[in-house]
Amino acid sequence: MQGNLDALIDLRREAENAARIAMELATTRRSQAEQVQARLLARVRDAQDALGRARIDRPRAPERVAEAAMREQYAADLARRAARAAAAAEVHRSGALAKAVAAEDEARALHEKARRAAAAVARIMERAESQEASLDRRRVEDAASDFASAAFVRRQRL
Repeated sequence: MQGNLDALIDLRREAENAARIAMELATTRRSQAEQVQARLLARVRDAQDALGRARIDRPRAPERVAEAAMREQYAADLARRAARAAAAAEVHRSGALAKAVAAEDEARALHEKARRAAAAVARIMERAESQEASLDRRRVEDAASDFASAAFVRRQRL
């Protein structure tokens, strides 16, 4: 019985270690996805700041029509760049980052389940060892009692 429990606890511990490794990998991937998301959000902020500066930097004096058209075209380009950056950040947040978060949550749940299973088998092993020790003590006590009874019977015969 003990050999079966030892094999089972070894299997459970291997499963727990595999789940821990998977969880660490998922955590790393989530961290990488969060770093990418932070860079994308920084691009959005930079593009929005550039657009804000372009709007603020308009000259007070009247411009030539060509200069005004170029300035408006530049502002429109900055607005499109800011919109593209925001869209890319949103796509990443709802796609890759969401998948990484979900994968990490799933890996954590599987690791916890594997850890609980290994702990349950360890408790079963402890109970079995305790029962075995108790049985050994009873056997010793029974043997001592049998020895004492046999000695008592011998004394009465003499």
